[in-house]
Amino acid sequence: VKPLLRVFSDPVEKCRELAVGLVADYAAAVEDITVFLPLILPVAVSRLGTPDITEPSEELRLMLVTLLTSLVELCRGKMAPYLSDMVAILQRTLVDPYPEVKKESCACSSKLAEAIPAVFHQQSESLSKPLLQSLAHQHSRVRVACLKALGTTIRFGSATPIDSALPALAQRACDSTPSVRSCLVDVVGEWLLDLPDRYSYHHKLIPLLLTSMTDELPEIRHKAHSLWEKVGAKYEGENEDDLKDQMDFTKPVEAAPGLEFPRPRLGCRVLVCRTFSKILPAILKDIVDWTVNSRIKSSQLLHTLLYHLEDHCTHNIQAILNGLYRACQDEETTVVEQAVKCSEVIGFYVAPEVWCRLVLPAVR
Repeated sequence: VKPLLRVFSDPVEKCRELAVGLVADYAAAVEDITVFLPLILPVAVSRLGTPDITEPSEELRLMLVTLLTSLVELCRGKMAPYLSDMVAILQRTLVDPYPEVKKESCACSSKLAEAIPAVFHQQSESLSKPLLQSLAHQHSRVRVACLKALGTTIRFGSATPIDSALPALAQRACDSTPSVRSCLVDVVGEWLLDLPDRYSYHHKLIPLLLTSMTDELPEIRHKAHSLWEKVGAKYEGENEDDLKDQMDFTKPVEAAPGLEFPRPRLGCRVLVCRTFSKILPAILKDIVDWTVNSRIKSSQLLHTLLYHLEDHCTHNIQAILNGLYRACQDEETTVVEQAVKCSEVIGFYVAPEVWCRLVLPAVR
């Protein structure tokens, strides 16, 4: 192996290509490639992990990252001592100019996170920045690959990067490519179901998933709804003692008319009730945003939240109405229509004596 690794830096590209290919074949053929990791990883770092990537050939950079992916698959937990080397390489290759290298690096990042979760969290935040940087790439397949990798690295690592990722994730909720929006639903749904620290991020992640329940494509809407119901069911199971009285003795309530989905289950409604006061300020800000799409999405999200809140919306009724007054004056018809739908939901669940004394003075 040593002579082959020396050829990785040969000035002739064909020689380097043959050497990388032979090492990849050797790795797949031998019983235990782990013993050669101390030789292979430093050479890979020298070719890919320096501030200026040494390997000039796009195809060879792809071959090298593919070799690393196969090593992770073959060695699994034995890659732990080489985590720093792998992260140093992936930080560079995730922002590689060549889209195929980006995609393979995303796959490698995911497999690395799954292979060594016990130690991966120590370095996971180092990968979030390059992943977010590539999340706005012009190729939709690169954006999908980055979303999947970000989902896996955060799920098996630290959840802290979610805070810095939120603006980029919100943009992907409005992505022009359906496959990207669908992937976002999968990622956010997995976080809400499996993230160890998910309770701390409910108010940040729930709006992303509920926004997808008003997507223009029925498949994405139904996928988001299905995942949201699973999130609610899991919350019920984890908080059964707290919710027992509501589950056993609460009288059935009729759902507001004109909704695409049935009345949300108790866990979903309670989650919205407990996070709404943290979500509302951002909605009220976006509902008067200068971009039409932001105003439409925020008004749709408010409608979704209101039919989860039911009569509990009275706690924030004045702030909600102030936002709806402004939305009703919007020049975009869709925003006005959504504001009317929100008002109908409020009228359905809230007693007239509550909202009349607030609305009538404003109308006059």
